[in-house]
Amino acid sequence: MTRIATWLMLFWMTGHGLAFATATVSGRVVDAVSGSGLAGVSLRVEISGSAWDPPEPTADDGGFSLDLAAAFPTRALDTDVLFISLSKPGYRPVTRIMHARRRGALDFRSVEIPLRRAADAGGLLAEERTRLNQFRSNSGRTLFLLPYELDSDAAANNLNRRLPFHLKRGINTHLQSLQVEDPPEGIGVEQMPVPVSATNTEKVRDYGVALNALAVVSGQGGVMPAPADGGTIEVASEFLIIPELPGVQLQTFYVDDSFPEDALRSGRLFERLQALWGGNTVLAVAVLEINQALAAQPKDTPALERTRAYLLAERRQLGPDNAAIVKQLNTLLARIEEELTP
Repeated sequence: MTRIATWLMLFWMTGHGLAFATATVSGRVVDAVSGSGLAGVSLRVEISGSAWDPPEPTADDGGFSLDLAAAFPTRALDTDVLFISLSKPGYRPVTRIMHARRRGALDFRSVEIPLRRAADAGGLLAEERTRLNQFRSNSGRTLFLLPYELDSDAAANNLNRRLPFHLKRGINTHLQSLQVEDPPEGIGVEQMPVPVSATNTEKVRDYGVALNALAVVSGQGGVMPAPADGGTIEVASEFLIIPELPGVQLQTFYVDDSFPEDALRSGRLFERLQALWGGNTVLAVAVLEINQALAAQPKDTPALERTRAYLLAERRQLGPDNAAIVKQLNTLLARIEEELTP
């Protein structure tokens, strides 16, 4: 092969994510309350529909470093999304959904992932419950947002002011796109009415239960400078589903969003948000509606069939890059089939 041909081949491979693409994910798993590292956390990575269970759990300080190129074929790495699931006895399992800046460059370093204990810690004071009860959701279909923390106060204020409307619009647009006869509806988004630290996950859950919330969302990020075309806002959000279904343990999901800072002034900001917001909401509302159907006397079979229909529609919309959510959908579908089987 001539020198020119060699360079052309390397250029083509680079453009298709097949050369010079790093494939590493490393970081630390911590206790969500104390911030201390968690040893012995089991990991699972899913890319392009393929899964890998690293043989070694997290180290004594909670650290981990994974060479994805050694575990996955090159074709699987030709993507821009990665799912990493974490589990440890006594803690709630978590799935982190990570998006690369460009296709084929799965290079994630210094990632910190918090796990929260499965048991609630202490509950709420009577005064707290009384105050929260004023804002309790009647339908149980409201997402409550904690204030996002950004490294720019101006951007944070703008995001916190505009996000509820655009998140609501984006989620409900997604639900309508399922193209089923009776999709979930009536999803609302509100700011958390009472201050609570996003890092105190036990108390966040207690607040969510007291508010009869569908989910509690928190996030942080920053404004990345881009001299050519303005800054880019990058935020990582935690989506904590509040309803619980006996025998089913849904994972906490993280959603990474990135959009130009100018998009905060746009009426189309909702189009910049990840479709995973809709998918997570489908999971949450399905748990709510399955619980309601099973609590009815007699059991509300038509409601279970309706829930099954939109879960199947959601699964059809998802591709191989969403294996972690598909797994959760399948868990709920299996529970519904169990209840519908004579």
